Amino acid sequence: MTDGGGAALLPYRVHAIASTTADLVEHAGGWLFDHVMAGWKVTVLLPDCADPRPMHVLGAAVGDLETVLTTAHDLAEMPAALVVAADLYGHDSRVRRFVRAACDDHRVRTLLWGQEPAGRKQGIRSVHYGLGAAARAFKAEALAASGVRKSTIEPAEVFRAAGGQRAHRRIDRVAAGLLSQG
Repeated sequence: MTDGGGAALLPYRVHAIASTTADLVEHAGGWLFDHVMAGWKVTVLLPDCADPRPMHVLGAAVGDLETVLTTAHDLAEMPAALVVAADLYGHDSRVRRFVRAACDDHRVRTLLWGQEPAGRKQGIRSVHYGLGAAARAFKAEALAASGVRKSTIEPAEVFRAAGGQRAHRRIDRVAAGLLSQG
């Protein structure tokens, strides 16, 4: 792909951060699949990925979370979107720093998944992402590849988003609410 002058255009990038492939596929598999189909470069970052098949079903590449957390300090390297498991955000200070840096870069759309917090927080909004038939089908296959059998795939995935100034403080409040639910 090139621009009008012949220069190569880089695809938009998504980083997905989770503890396990099953958790990631369950909560964001359809969203990730749709981004891959739209031409985005999707990289899944896990502490340990013994079996990359579920990610390959979705069309995502697998990266090493440890490497990204220890080397990613250049904001120019931030993805256009970041989707993160709230439990990992809440328990790993390095993930928290990475997400906060993404929030401070207003070009990065940052989403968390997990249970709905007990009380709605100002500046936090739920994002319901509707899944089409293809996204649901590929999500079901990726879940099966990760050892999870589900008879029904929900028609939407739900995320929490915080944007604007001081977004990292809002993400902290979202994560605290999500973690207190679990």
